[in-house]
Amino acid sequence: MGAEALCTLGRSEMVIPRVERYRLWLEEHPQARNPISSDRWREALGDIGRVGDWTEFFDHELEDAPWRNVLGKWTPPPAAGFVAATTHGAIRTGHTVRSIAVADAPLRRDEMAEGLANTATAGDGPFPQVPGSTELLRDPRAPRTVPKLAWIRAVTPAEHPLTVVRDSSGDVVSVCHSARATGRAAEAGVETAPEYRGRGFAAAVVLAWAAAVLAEGRLPLYSTQWTNLASRGVARGLGLIQYGEDYHCP
Repeated sequence: MGAEALCTLGRSEMVIPRVERYRLWLEEHPQARNPISSDRWREALGDIGRVGDWTEFFDHELEDAPWRNVLGKWTPPPAAGFVAATTHGAIRTGHTVRSIAVADAPLRRDEMAEGLANTATAGDGPFPQVPGSTELLRDPRAPRTVPKLAWIRAVTPAEHPLTVVRDSSGDVVSVCHSARATGRAAEAGVETAPEYRGRGFAAAVVLAWAAAVLAEGRLPLYSTQWTNLASRGVARGLGLIQYGEDYHCP
């Protein structure tokens, strides 16, 4: 992921020297020993000893489906555990999304599998599961929503991508959209219905939204107020990096 960042910053001449230095510190690549099945994968969440098994699992997933489908399917479960976990895997996956969105290639799919595997094995134990899963909502005009989120039916194309979580009845209960956007970046706007807060939904929709923004070749940004403790908790849980602050005089 360091090489991808250097290329994005226009410093491709530094990639080979950095890789040559970094490879001296690499340990043997973990091998798959106990295959993870599609019906019992939850048992392997949070187990760092099974990173090789997870890598093999995601390799198969990426062989069978487009990478965007795989990312949307498997991003939500680990997202709920970010508060208590390191975010190396998520960052690594994000770098891969940016590069694979430019040009899909087998090596980039391998790197995405590694990033997802590191995300799935982060933390001290199995992650709490997010009820429901994120969905990229392409037509918001007539979705079923809880009353508090009925406003999403008026979302304009400029506010896309739009990611949501539904409850067991199919109603949208959490949403993230582009509150502000340019051709280079987009800023997240997130809301979860009050009765569904505290369940990891906000982190899940923000992470899925950010992946969709990166896939478009743009930079996802997240902003909040110092007094909004819940929103700051989402940012902290996702391991976001503070890049600036704004001060308003009354």
